[in-house]
Amino acid sequence: METKPGQVDELKMNSDASQVSIAMAEEKPFTFTCSRLVGDQVRALTISGIAAGAGKACEMNVSPELDELDFGNRHGLRNVQIFATTAISTSDKPAEKQIQVSLPNDHRLRIKIPDWTNLALQTTTEAL
Repeated sequence: METKPGQVDELKMNSDASQVSIAMAEEKPFTFTCSRLVGDQVRALTISGIAAGAGKACEMNVSPELDELDFGNRHGLRNVQIFATTAISTSDKPAEKQIQVSLPNDHRLRIKIPDWTNLALQTTTEAL
């Protein structure tokens, strides 16, 4: 994220990285990537197009096994790209899946992945 001279952007995270808050001096879209090692499986999610801005933080919550994430959007309509990838240490080729979700203003995006082997992504939005 680019920050202009004199501006202050804030990133807050708890000790296990399960709660993240981003607040920026001006509204800017950004990309957020989170990964976890669960057993012998590497899991990663990249979310692009989410935004944070002046006085409106974007809060994110991530489950320990990366099977649930939620993002609070307090900005205008966003088209969010979700890219999931997983690999098992004994496999040569990772599995990948990409989807796009329309996220209205003042809504929370919930992402659930109950089956990482088949990358069964489920998304819902709900008002904040």
